[in-house]
Amino acid sequence: MATTITGSRQVVEDYQKLFANCRAYTMQSMRPHPESGRHYYFRPSKNGTDIPLMLTDETIRQHLEGKITVGLYASNPSTQRCKWVAINADYKNSMEDLLKLQYHLSQDRAQRLANAWHLITSPTWRLHGTALSVCGSLIVIATSI
Repeated sequence: MATTITGSRQVVEDYQKLFANCRAYTMQSMRPHPESGRHYYFRPSKNGTDIPLMLTDETIRQHLEGKITVGLYASNPSTQRCKWVAINADYKNSMEDLLKLQYHLSQDRAQRLANAWHLITSPTWRLHGTALSVCGSLIVIATSI
């Protein structure tokens, strides 16, 4: 049985504080490309214009409830710093590569790149903490910057 997540005001607010560094975002196509079968990401815009839509609480709620898939930018445009990074690594031997990456980033303490690592191999949901919903093997780097 699938777990249903309700995008309450508090959940949306917490998600936004943790992951939304700016109001720009991308959205995954609702239908796959007819020839490739792949879904693509695009910057949504107001109907009939080139004016990009900005991220709203409603967009985040729909994303959390699984109605749409959005991509958020990790970099804060005013500081050019990130407070999170997510790497999808769901291929054979991915855990070995992720552990190597963890080691190399942890050696660079001057840049304060990695102070919390979560190697997640099963789906998780926890906004009051650091983990979030995942699919496959994913690594989340939470920084204090």
